[in-house]
Amino acid sequence: RLDADATVRVITAGPEAWFGEIKVSGDPVYAAAAAIPILDADVEGALTEGRLRAAGTAYPPELAATYTRLEPGTDGAEVRGLVATVMAAEAPTNPYDTARAFERYLRSSGEFQYSQNVLDVECGDLGVADCFAVSRRGYCEHFATTMVVMLRVQGIPARLVEGWLPASRDAAGEETILRSSAHAWVEVWFPGLGWVDFDPTA
Repeated sequence: RLDADATVRVITAGPEAWFGEIKVSGDPVYAAAAAIPILDADVEGALTEGRLRAAGTAYPPELAATYTRLEPGTDGAEVRGLVATVMAAEAPTNPYDTARAFERYLRSSGEFQYSQNVLDVECGDLGVADCFAVSRRGYCEHFATTMVVMLRVQGIPARLVEGWLPASRDAAGEETILRSSAHAWVEVWFPGLGWVDFDPTA
């Protein structure tokens, strides 16, 4: 659930109105409050690893068609090679463990370098994910895009999202979010549980 203190247009996907994005017209400044999943395993109904592993793959057909679609040229040999490497090394048996394996590989393997300056990277006609798989350098959008493509190659619904990293709270408990805190990460759909965040950025 999301509550906002301004008039916003919420764009949804699918017949069951899965949350898509928010559009704001006029003054772009607004405050929003969103429901945050409970991850503490001691709380009944929490979003635990066990529940995520057991969620299965009974994806609504329209959601799966939207969030597993790959445009031509987005999943070439380079990114499929990354998928094969991780699947062979870790052999995950469910979407949750697959997503964690891809996340770990991109952020912790030492194979990829975070860099905001990629002006010298030239990949010709390769798509973003294939170019990143070759150059092994990039920033959050490159890491997240590559993970989304890897998940979709495996038939797991995923999308790239952009927002801001948390800021420090002031004495009143409020956070001021700065433009420099902009970030991109990955959301993966789990049946009965919804979208869950993953961050592959090193």
